[in-house]
Amino acid sequence: MSLFNLLKSNQKSTSPRIYLDTASGTGIDQEVLDAITTYQAQSFGNPSSLHQEGNRAKEDLHQARQAILDFLGDRKGQLIFTASGTEANNLAVFGSVWVYEKKQIRAKGSIVTSSLEHLSIVKPVENLASRGWSTVTIKVDEKGELDFSSLKAVLEARLDVVLISLIYGHNEIGTVWPIADIGQFVEKLRIKRGSVYPLFHIDACQAPRFLDLQVAKLKVDLMTLNGSKVYGPKGVGALYVKAGINLEPFILGGGQEGGLRSGTENVAGAIGLARALKLCAQKKDVDNLALVEKRDWLEQELIKAIPGIVIHGRSTNRLPHNLNFTVPEVESELLLIALDELGFAVSTGSACSLNKDRDNRILTVLYGQAPKEASVRLSLDRKITKKDLQQFLTAIIKIINRQRDM
Repeated sequence: MSLFNLLKSNQKSTSPRIYLDTASGTGIDQEVLDAITTYQAQSFGNPSSLHQEGNRAKEDLHQARQAILDFLGDRKGQLIFTASGTEANNLAVFGSVWVYEKKQIRAKGSIVTSSLEHLSIVKPVENLASRGWSTVTIKVDEKGELDFSSLKAVLEARLDVVLISLIYGHNEIGTVWPIADIGQFVEKLRIKRGSVYPLFHIDACQAPRFLDLQVAKLKVDLMTLNGSKVYGPKGVGALYVKAGINLEPFILGGGQEGGLRSGTENVAGAIGLARALKLCAQKKDVDNLALVEKRDWLEQELIKAIPGIVIHGRSTNRLPHNLNFTVPEVESELLLIALDELGFAVSTGSACSLNKDRDNRILTVLYGQAPKEASVRLSLDRKITKKDLQQFLTAIIKIINRQRDM
């Protein structure tokens, strides 16, 4: 039976849809939406304007910025609002190395990343490599665990490392690395050398719902945040910059955001991001316990019901909402489309035109060669219930059995 006929044979669900793709994007928390709506109904000034409306917008933006710095535990730091996590990652990479080049009169240094980084880090680093920068990629094992000893060896051996950029809570396989331990090592290395380098940046877009982001504990210099992953608004991100760290901008214009990100600020988005992060801090412990229990139950049920299923990533030190797996002999694209028809939203990293650079790239890193079926990624919503997951389990088993019987 063809893929078309298989899908045609499935009846579309009339029940409410069940969303299992929060790593791609969350809904917006009602409290966040209320805060944004209230602000937009009452204020519309440009923060750069000198009249009362502009001054009010400027103060509201300041309050949002300070609230996020409080969330991170560092009011002395700088927070640059951006339009996305991708933009913040780009600013962290390019901004850091361009300052170094300027100080060193066009000298090139080295950048250290891992083999599991998001493409918004990979692509800027590749761009810099084409311009003469050296790059070092730290490998991971089959479970996605970072080779910390190799990272230490590289940093001890190379005096020209300008930037280390690592993901904190992986978007595809959920792996969480010991960022605080790495940060402590980097800090000691800098003290020993009497240098501000290497700078340490983390991509924390997936982290606020689940992990500690106190920068003093993590000992990071730069951190990327993203509203669309934390029940906040789409179209707003932020880059935390430790006091004393200088960056060069790549968006030029009116000099907003301390000259580092020109363009009229999205004040409503900043307010929404600040409120979303506050809610993450309040709900994190309860959410984590509930999500781990539900995810682990589903994982065990999938293992019992689906012969040969492969679970990707670690069983511990994993984001609580993440479950990534491959079903042998069943293409993940087929599963995604069939599940979507039945009312379930999941993600796949298969090598189709829209996803070719996503999860297949990650699975290739883990295993040397990605499974031809690729994988299905589930990332659970905080509102998901056991009943929802039971319905998902029933649906996916039905689809898999039908496909394997063909």
